Amino acid sequence: MYKLIKKYLPIAFLTVLAVSCGKQERFFPKEMTPVKIEIVRIDSAILSLPTDSAGIEEGIERLCKEQTQGIEIFSEDVLGIYDENLDKLTSELVGFLNDTVYGFKEINKQVKEKFADISDIQKDFDEAFTRLHYLYPEWQLPTLYFTVSGFTANAWGRENQEYVVGTDMYMGKDFPYYNNVVYEYQKKQMERDFIVLHITRNYIDQFFFDKAGNRMIDRMLYEGRLCYMMQQILPRKTKAQIMGYTEEEIRWCEKFEKQIWGVICDKQDLFTTNRITIGSYMNDGPFTSEVSQDSPARLGIWVGWRIVESYMKNHPEMSLQQMMELEDSQVILQESKYRP
Repeated sequence: MYKLIKKYLPIAFLTVLAVSCGKQERFFPKEMTPVKIEIVRIDSAILSLPTDSAGIEEGIERLCKEQTQGIEIFSEDVLGIYDENLDKLTSELVGFLNDTVYGFKEINKQVKEKFADISDIQKDFDEAFTRLHYLYPEWQLPTLYFTVSGFTANAWGRENQEYVVGTDMYMGKDFPYYNNVVYEYQKKQMERDFIVLHITRNYIDQFFFDKAGNRMIDRMLYEGRLCYMMQQILPRKTKAQIMGYTEEEIRWCEKFEKQIWGVICDKQDLFTTNRITIGSYMNDGPFTSEVSQDSPARLGIWVGWRIVESYMKNHPEMSLQQMMELEDSQVILQESKYRP
C-alpha cells in the first residue's frame, strides 16, 4: 500500500507584519523583517504527469532535472526505492498513479484539486516563521516539500531542515478513504489547517527536546511551553487547533480542569518516571485513560499548558526565549501559583 514507517511529524524588505492585539504585542514589535518559506510542490508535479509508461518516463527525466531533491524524497520516502533505477521508478509510479485497488487514482485526483491553491498555507508559514526568525535569527529556515504519500505519514522531517508534508493526509476528517487507514480519533488532525501546526511544532521541538526531562511534570511543562510558543507565533489558531481537539473537547477541559488536576495529584502521578503512566497522560488516543473515558486524550499536555500560562502571567518580564530555556519544573510549578 505504498506505506513505509516514518517517525512522526530569502529575506524580503522591511515591512509591517500585522500582529494580533494582546499577548503577541508583548513579545513582538509591530515591524519585523518578513521571511518567505520555500514550498516545493512535488505533489502537483507528480500528479500532472501522464499516466502511461512512455509519457511518464519522459516526465520523470524532466522532473529529476528540475526537482532533483523532490523526486529523491518521493522515490525513497513514498515508493521505497533507494537507488537511481529509472525503470523501477517508472514502473512503481505508473502503478501508483493508476492504482484502483487501494483507490489512489481517485484519491490523488481529489488531492490535486483540493491543494491546487495553497496561498493560505503559504501565508500561515510565512507569518509563523517571520515571528520565529525574529526570536531566533540564527536558526536555519526550513524547506518544505509537499508530496502525495500513499498514506505513508502526515508530516516528517529529514536532514538539513527539510520537512515533508503528505497532502493526502490532510483531506479533512470526513474524507471517506481514511476509514480503513487511521483510527477515528486521529481524523481530527487530518484537516488542512493542521499542516502548519504539525510542521512548526516539529521544527521548534528539534531545538529544545533535550530539555523535556523524564518525570511527568517535566514532560507536562515542556509540552506546555511548546503550546504556549505556538499560541504566540500562530495567533489566529485556536486553542483547540493547537491541542488537536474539537471545540467541544476544549470546553470539557475547561469545565473539569479542577478535577483533572485533582486526579493527577491524588494518584501521585505528578513526579512519576513510569513511561506507561506518563504515556497515558501525554500520548494521543481516544481518551486519557487515567482520568475518564469521557475525556479527550493528552490531558497532561493541556494541564501543562495551563500551568505555563499561569507562570507567564506572573512573570510579565519574561521573554519567549527565556521561557523555553527554563529547566526546573518544580520552580515553574511553584511560581505559576496554578490553582484551577
